[in-house]
Amino acid sequence: MPAVDLTQLVRSSIERNSGIPAILDAYSEFVDSPIGPLELQDLESVFAAILGNLSERFPQLASKKAATNARNDVVSFLSAANNNPDRVKTLLRQELRSVNKVMAASIAERFSRMNTEERRAIDATLRLIRRSQEEIIFRVEFGKGIEGSGAEFERFFAAVKAQSPTMKELRFQNLIVEKGIFNKLILKSKDKRDNTIWVPSFFAKENADSLIERASVVSEHLFLSRLKEMREQGRLDTVRPILTRFVESQGVLSGSGEVPDEIADFVTRVSGRYVILTPLELDDVSALFAEEESEERRLQEADREKQKQVESRERSRIEQLEMERQQQRRRLTIQVPVAESERERKKSGESIYIGHGLDIEQFVGALNRRLPEKEIGAQVKTIGDYFVDLSEVKQAGISIVGSSGSGRSTTLRRILDGLASAVSLLGANNNPRIFVIDQKGEHRGIAWKFKWDVLAFASDAQSRQFRLPSFLSREDEEGGSELAAGLLQEWLLQAGVSCTEQQRARIASIIRAQIGSASAESISKALMAEPELAQVAQKLAKNILSKTAMSRIFTEDPQAKLEKGEGSAIFDVSGRGLRDPTTREERLIASVLILKHLLDCNVQFSIVVLEDVLDRFKSESLRKKVVHYVSRLREKGNTVIATSRSQIRDFVGGGSLEILHRLSGEKVVAEEISGFKTTQQIKNLAIIVTFLPRGYAFTSSIVAREGASQSKNVPSAAIKVEPLQFSTSV
Repeated sequence: MPAVDLTQLVRSSIERNSGIPAILDAYSEFVDSPIGPLELQDLESVFAAILGNLSERFPQLASKKAATNARNDVVSFLSAANNNPDRVKTLLRQELRSVNKVMAASIAERFSRMNTEERRAIDATLRLIRRSQEEIIFRVEFGKGIEGSGAEFERFFAAVKAQSPTMKELRFQNLIVEKGIFNKLILKSKDKRDNTIWVPSFFAKENADSLIERASVVSEHLFLSRLKEMREQGRLDTVRPILTRFVESQGVLSGSGEVPDEIADFVTRVSGRYVILTPLELDDVSALFAEEESEERRLQEADREKQKQVESRERSRIEQLEMERQQQRRRLTIQVPVAESERERKKSGESIYIGHGLDIEQFVGALNRRLPEKEIGAQVKTIGDYFVDLSEVKQAGISIVGSSGSGRSTTLRRILDGLASAVSLLGANNNPRIFVIDQKGEHRGIAWKFKWDVLAFASDAQSRQFRLPSFLSREDEEGGSELAAGLLQEWLLQAGVSCTEQQRARIASIIRAQIGSASAESISKALMAEPELAQVAQKLAKNILSKTAMSRIFTEDPQAKLEKGEGSAIFDVSGRGLRDPTTREERLIASVLILKHLLDCNVQFSIVVLEDVLDRFKSESLRKKVVHYVSRLREKGNTVIATSRSQIRDFVGGGSLEILHRLSGEKVVAEEISGFKTTQQIKNLAIIVTFLPRGYAFTSSIVAREGASQSKNVPSAAIKVEPLQFSTSV
């Protein structure tokens, strides 16, 4: 006999019974049932339970006939599927969608006999079913009601009760079965102790929206209007955290927390244990959030379009710079033909080794399964070594993003070693200089290995001393007083002292009035004379004037300049060798001044490396100024490589190669992932990036130029960075 076509068999049975809701309901209950080996051995008890449900929804004769016909059909389905219930249920679920309208009308017809309180209960139940991201299931001992399923049902019913306060649990459990919203199904166990599970019916889940409309519980959206009004007044952020918690917990929170007065009249307390935002009001919150997300997407799209225009201009600028480089190289070829010949011979070495490339599909699967780190090496295939071309680095720059302890410094150390090795092959005349602003003094081993200069606040066997020109007494075309005020504002904000934009502007005017003769003492005295700036003056005196280390970091000489060397250099701002290490704000301010120094020295066609500088700004005016400095450096043909705990595309450039380590913080992750470019289908990237083991990372895709008019796409990858150790002693 020819094999029976299961799909056609299921389809023809549903078409034959498309006008009989009781039989269609019986099919859907089989789809909802937990069918295993025990149930297959005793289908009679399964359909006896289905008959029990049907008899609460349809006349007895119709229920019995429907259960019998459905059982016979399902037996034939199972026979054609070689007793594979999952295959049968999958096909039934797919084909039953064709009769959704019939069943939605059948269920909704039962609503006409409900009173107002019952309507509100059914409306709340349907809204909860529609909102739930997970399967709703309540399990009780056989013969007991749904209220016996414990805390999960208690939370669920608390939300229903908040919207229909006089509804009794017993009436509710009968109502949801009677109206076809829930099924109660028998679940057999090996120890012969049967259980009942309560699940939303297939047709209720599939048609929740249309059934909610038929329930006709009127929402005047008063809560939505209240929230929009608060948003217009700038007060929405005061209630956003608790609203987010309500959304995440289906509108039910424990009763211990306080509710802001602004929304207290829309919140209900049930049984003294729960604070409830009813499903009806919860939909208003979701509508507001969806509206905001839509607006945010629109703004992001506008930003992306703007970024595309910026990148287009950037590509044109880079192409022009490349033409200038080629002209320069042609001149150098005439002057040093031997060195250029050597460079061509070693051209294959112009790449940077980062670590091992991983099979990205296997790696993502391992992370989604929360595979322990020690097992990743055994279950994820290594597909070779991962290299980055030096030319790609110079064109695009690199941003290394990750939380503390994720492996940022390890990756930067590997890149620095690869950069130094690669550029040493280019010959003395074509060798780009590398400038590293080292926050912790971790990269002296690089300098020792490749004979770079090390500049530090205290000289030792490895380094020579340097001082930063005082930022309080300089005025130039870049606006020295504005920079000084921005640095002082940042210093105060980092130390936990408030300093508004108005106060910053006043500080700038005081510094501007003293340019040429300004000092920390004179500025502090002028600030102390103004009551609204007295706290600023006190903090300035405590953190600058009274610290002996300040004279080792800054010099008051208005003519002082950092020495302009000829080779690569590391600026160690860690304060190594001083009695007290530098503070975070001192390192940040020193880094900004060194960036300004590189710009003033007209550094060109070099590589500037910034470690954990660009994500720390609390002063928006200083952040904008540093964006300007970095942009100016990039315009001069310099490449930026930076590490950060959050996304820094506006500094490094939207076309940079991003190496993404583990990240934490919902906002930080969302901002980074929204602009992360990848050629791979990485499922749940925003989730799994929070579980990346130390040293593992994803790289973004970039577009690299191969010539003046050609480009290539460098695909994204998953990598394990190979650690590199350096000695920091001579």
